[in-house]
Amino acid sequence: MVDDARQPAELAQTLVAPIAETLTASTEGAGAHSLAGATLLAGRYEIQGLVGGGAMGAVYRALDRTLDEVIALKVLRRELARDPDALARFRSEVKLARRVTHPNVARTFDIGQDGQELFLTMELVRGESLGARLAREGVVGVEEAVRIATCVVRGLEAAHAAGVVHRDLKPDNVMLDGERVLITDFGVARALAHGEATRSMGVTGTPAYMAPEQVEGRPDVDGRADFYALGVMLFEMLSGELPFVADSAVATAAARLLRDAPPLDSVVPDVVPAASRLVARLLTRDRDARDCAPERVVRDLAGLSAASAVAAPASRRRAPAVRDDDRARTIAVLPFSNRGTDDDAYLAEGLAEDLVDALSMTPGLRVRPFGQTRAQAREVPDAREAGRALGVHVVVEGAVRRDGPLVRMSVRLLTVGDGFQLWAKRFALAPDDVGGAADRVADEIALALTAERGARTVAVVAEAYDLYLRGKHICDQGWLETHAEGVRLLTQAHALAPEDARIAGRLALELARASGVTSRRDDPAVVKARAMVERAKALDATRAEPSVALALLHWWWAEYSPCAEALDAALAADATNADGLLLLGRLMAEAGDLEDGARLLRRAQSFAPDLASVRAALVRTYGLLGDWDAAELELANMGGRPSDQIQVLLASARQYLWRRDAARAEAMFAAIPGMGLPPYATRAVKGILVLLRDELDPELHAEVESSLPLDVAAPARRAFFAHLRAEVYSMGRRDDLAIGAVEAADANGTIDLAWMQRCPAIASLRAEPRFVAAEGRVRARAEQLLDHLRPIAARITPGRAR
Repeated sequence: MVDDARQPAELAQTLVAPIAETLTASTEGAGAHSLAGATLLAGRYEIQGLVGGGAMGAVYRALDRTLDEVIALKVLRRELARDPDALARFRSEVKLARRVTHPNVARTFDIGQDGQELFLTMELVRGESLGARLAREGVVGVEEAVRIATCVVRGLEAAHAAGVVHRDLKPDNVMLDGERVLITDFGVARALAHGEATRSMGVTGTPAYMAPEQVEGRPDVDGRADFYALGVMLFEMLSGELPFVADSAVATAAARLLRDAPPLDSVVPDVVPAASRLVARLLTRDRDARDCAPERVVRDLAGLSAASAVAAPASRRRAPAVRDDDRARTIAVLPFSNRGTDDDAYLAEGLAEDLVDALSMTPGLRVRPFGQTRAQAREVPDAREAGRALGVHVVVEGAVRRDGPLVRMSVRLLTVGDGFQLWAKRFALAPDDVGGAADRVADEIALALTAERGARTVAVVAEAYDLYLRGKHICDQGWLETHAEGVRLLTQAHALAPEDARIAGRLALELARASGVTSRRDDPAVVKARAMVERAKALDATRAEPSVALALLHWWWAEYSPCAEALDAALAADATNADGLLLLGRLMAEAGDLEDGARLLRRAQSFAPDLASVRAALVRTYGLLGDWDAAELELANMGGRPSDQIQVLLASARQYLWRRDAARAEAMFAAIPGMGLPPYATRAVKGILVLLRDELDPELHAEVESSLPLDVAAPARRAFFAHLRAEVYSMGRRDDLAIGAVEAADANGTIDLAWMQRCPAIASLRAEPRFVAAEGRVRARAEQLLDHLRPIAARITPGRAR
């Protein structure tokens, strides 16, 4: 154990550098070999599909033609075959692992080589990993945790008796196949350790489950490290949490050197004391004091089962975690290539996005949001390189071309690590088949990935599907003048296919977005939007769009409690929904929690990098934080669509007003004539430019009154106009009008406490008694809203260091 008189921070820094070096080295070169075009390895093993992949290599389902048996085949990192010392160590470890024959250990069969490809054949276990189960359920009951842990102990006992230490025991290496519990990958972790970092430290394992002696890099790691990992797994099975959680893998690993694990009963207060005592003993930092004799652990587990009257609370659930899982199948659908005319771009984009939705309903697959893959594919055209950047195991490529009445589509599935083409097919789709194409492709991809397809049996109307894709494509452009056309096409699509939940959900969202321009709750636009929300929820309550639409409707009318409830439902259905994250981030930032609001907005941006409204919200948030460099960076990275240019223009103008930067405002104004933008955008910048030059003149005052009316639109829109009025009037040295605008924002239910406290343009107003009184009312609303929003944010954002 660590015996060092240095301060914890200094000690952690000393330890972190070599750990970081080792953890980085352990993933370099992963999957660098190529199996492109191969279907048979060593003339014997026929690749049938991908089981999973990770830093150690890809795992395939393969047919052993000699024995006519289906096995698991792990193609290992190519550098292993190039390093004689590593190869010798690997052969030695596998030879030991083959000695382990026990019902709770998956059998290792043999080592094979095909050219430069080194592979391992193993027993194929068809169930799911404990990691996958925990990601789905959060916790397991006490009885089930005892059953699993007891089987793991028996497997470890047999392996340790044969002289084999796992060194990388974790939920992803424990397979559940009905009543069977099997440990996999014995001997592989240590055999795959390589490079200077390993020679200097010997660090091997997964940071969240590593024993302190592994983190220290001790060369004599033994079976006690496996039992420490079992303690972490027990903690996780019973609480739904890990004992050490930090912002990085390095910090997670180092934390266990600096402090003891928290008691289990501090996380699960109603757990039986015997469980806390057993977990604490297994997680003892000093391995010499770690009492982990197998028979005693099994006996204690049996006593724990008898003492537990109830299972661990079922309510302790967490969002699925991204794991370093050799069996998890993480997939990205890259944007499909449009081989037709520009008018058909919507078709290629829509089919790819629909495939993402279809694959997302497949158990056992983790699918990257389409916004992420679309942005990454623009940066990195090569499919495998894009896949590596996205951190996935497989990518889907496709091309679409309209050929008379037919739509021709070709799709292929590639492994990122080794470039193996797992599946490819061409489709000639008649008009009635296009809408169901994504489901057909998802079914076949699921088979290639040995995944089970979810149920999705919506009948597709060909004309409705085409209208849906066209309308969605137009609405995605965000161009205000054409949004109505997108809504019109979506409305036609819904009329043709009233049972299609996709169409209803998207129409509800777009109607809700547009409804803020009216000033009456009984306006037909608002009534129609609310009715469509209810219709979409009735068709499919699991989709996020209807709940996001409902949240927007409540937000427009300053109904913050029901808005928060709808947001909670939306993000529970889909924690990656960018529109929901955008609204949640905006509300939190406005209510005064700028840091958490910015983090949520960045999360929304990670799932939808092209969404200019997210960048505009970040620009405003960074401006209120006084981080002008970050605001400038967001402005520079906004897209090139007309709607994006408008948002860049308006966000930039407001920033220049806050910073009193007349020179940059002048330069921007000079560039406007060549942008082809609508008159209202030009007028907005002109007004700001005049303010930066001089005081508010009567002509500009009249322009403000007409451009920012306070007697039309929904309360949220009126409050926003009032904010802008306050800034203009304050900068124009008309404090009386500015205070009146602040009070108008308050009267319309604003919760924008951050703006009131931090906006530079209204700094001169803050000492005024009327402003102070309005600020107090806004603060009360903001604090009440944050009480609703913070639990939602805590659930969907990564945990901080404990």
